[in-house]
Amino acid sequence: MLIQTPPFPPREGGRGVRLYIFVAPHPDDVALSCGGAVAKAARDGDPLVVTVFAGQPTGDESAFARMQHEWWGFDAASVIAERRAEDVCAAAALGTRVRPIWLEFLDAIYRHPAYDSNDALFGSLLPEDEATVANVTEALADIGGERVFVPLGVGNHVDHQIVFRAGQRLAERGIEVWAYADVPYALARGTVDTIVSELIAKGAVSEARLTYIDDDAWERRATAIDCYASQLTVIFRDHGDHRIAVDRYLREVGGGRRAEVCWQVLPGQES
Repeated sequence: MLIQTPPFPPREGGRGVRLYIFVAPHPDDVALSCGGAVAKAARDGDPLVVTVFAGQPTGDESAFARMQHEWWGFDAASVIAERRAEDVCAAAALGTRVRPIWLEFLDAIYRHPAYDSNDALFGSLLPEDEATVANVTEALADIGGERVFVPLGVGNHVDHQIVFRAGQRLAERGIEVWAYADVPYALARGTVDTIVSELIAKGAVSEARLTYIDDDAWERRATAIDCYASQLTVIFRDHGDHRIAVDRYLREVGGGRRAEVCWQVLPGQES
């Protein structure tokens, strides 16, 4: 199930290592949404960035997938390798101890022909994807980790919904799980407040936690985002320069200081 980079050499001096797992539905989600927290975690730990929907599609690509590839500047044969290369670049930018790992689940645009439009991609899960939620949960549980970060699901992308629900199931097993606000969707005013209110009402999340981002972590986060050159024109088409847009958002979150926010995921209630 896993494809991963070679193991890192052991730390010198026997210092204890905290294993934090930052889960990205797709390449770029972690760097965009909580890259500062990854950069800070890498100062005294070996954080993993696990990209879930990173499997190589087979067979004919759909018209919708072909359109996505044209936007990104890739063809079907090279798209996964190219996007993994962007992940490697971003991990190196975030810290020398950050390790990218890819799972072999297929992105929604390859997984089922019914995910053939933006309306479908940002709508309800297909019944067949209940099995995907269960399988992603088991794959993440197999990796382990002291603390797991998943997307909150801002924007309602079906793959983000799946990973959030997997996070809820991990929380049911006693694992500490936190949900980060998905960028770029979180850049639209009011979207995060709306989904957080709904999830709190359902008993799915609780307290918010701010992570303040110093200049080094900010620069590492911004440089990691730069690595996803294939995505930036599409992702930030409504927001302008990505550094300016993300910097503005982080300062809004932190009340003038750059900060990232996440919410603790509670067991017992699926969204």
